[in-house]
Amino acid sequence: MNIPASILIAVLAPATLFPQETPVDTLADPVIAVVLGEELTTADGNRLSQLIFKPLLDRFAEENNLEPTTAELDSFSVRMRAVQRAEMKKVEGPVDTMRMKLQSTSLTAEERAGMENDLESMENMIRDFRDLERLRGEGDTTTLREEREAARMFVRAWKANHALHAKYGGRVIFQQFGPEPLDAFRDFLKDEEKKGSFRIIDTAWSEPFWRYFVNESMHSFYPKEKGDELMKTPWWMQDLSGMN
Repeated sequence: MNIPASILIAVLAPATLFPQETPVDTLADPVIAVVLGEELTTADGNRLSQLIFKPLLDRFAEENNLEPTTAELDSFSVRMRAVQRAEMKKVEGPVDTMRMKLQSTSLTAEERAGMENDLESMENMIRDFRDLERLRGEGDTTTLREEREAARMFVRAWKANHALHAKYGGRVIFQQFGPEPLDAFRDFLKDEEKKGSFRIIDTAWSEPFWRYFVNESMHSFYPKEKGDELMKTPWWMQDLSGMN
């Protein structure tokens, strides 16, 4: 998996965001769905899949005792820091090369502007990473807490994905923040809908809600054996270079 260093450096928000369209445009906020007793309105429409899926997945994780252990969080943090450092080494080489190229008088104005923009972005990335390393070394409590929270988010999500795939099976898709058992997500939601855990009241929102889970053209699927393998071992403990 080729994870951009800029993403690895950041303290990330929850990874799974489902793009939606808004089929209804109204000044009022009528209820369009209910999940675990909480009403969702048209104001929530653009995040409907996320707002339904996340609380159901959280409940599933809680009911199945999927909270990360200290050892799992430590393992994730150690590996991610190693990946970050490796990514930075890949960036530092091109930066030096780019600085040398900018000394050339044969560059067009357009080429120079583009190269300068790229160089600035890469230098900012390196500076941010070095600041992060410094804060870690100083034991900055905010930095360490945020890293721990990010680790918990990723590890818990993987454990839930692993448990869902073990229960439902099916195909696995590539995602920037780790493989996802898409078919298991879909079947899990169908079961939860049958149980009454959520209900889409306004049928105009049904297709946008299910689109992420059923529209195969949106996703890149791993071969079955590879997908099953990825669901057996945490992705951060595998050879990340071979995951995309």
